[in-house]
Amino acid sequence: MKPKLITVALFLTFAPLAGVLAAPIQQTLKFSTTVPPDDFTIEPSTPWPGNGEVTTLKYDKVADKFDIYSNNLSILSTAQDVTAKLQSAVELSNGNEKLQGVVTIGKTLLTTSAQLIHPKAAGTEIHPLFIGINPMQNPAAGTYSGDIVLIFDGV
Repeated sequence: MKPKLITVALFLTFAPLAGVLAAPIQQTLKFSTTVPPDDFTIEPSTPWPGNGEVTTLKYDKVADKFDIYSNNLSILSTAQDVTAKLQSAVELSNGNEKLQGVVTIGKTLLTTSAQLIHPKAAGTEIHPLFIGINPMQNPAAGTYSGDIVLIFDGV
C-alpha cells in the first residue's frame, strides 16, 4: 500500500507546475541607436523639439504673416561634404487647404534633392536654420499640421 501513496504524492506535487509552464509570457522590445561619425556632426544650438512635440508657427492676421522657426546648426566636417535635403515638400494641411512651407540652412533653400550646405575640412561653422510658411493672402481658417523631415548626409 505504501508505494501507491508515493505515486499519488508526486502527482499532486507536479500538477501545479504544469499549469504554470503552459502559459509563456512574451515581451518584444525594440531598440535603436545612432553612432555619429567623428568627422561629421550636426548639433542645434537649441535642442530639437522632443519626439511628438509640436512647434506652433503663430499667424498674425493683421500683418498677414506667420512666425518663423529658427535655430543655429553647428556643423563639423573634417573629411566629407555635408548635404541636406527634405524628405518631401513642406506642406501644412487642415484637411482641405494646404500651406506651402520653406526651409533654409544658411543661404541654401532646401528641396527634395541633396544640396551642399557645408564643405569638407571647413571645421566647425554655425549655419542658421529657418522654417516658415510662404506668404499667402487670406489663408482659410483652420488648424494646419504636417511633418518636416530634414535629411543630412556626408558625401
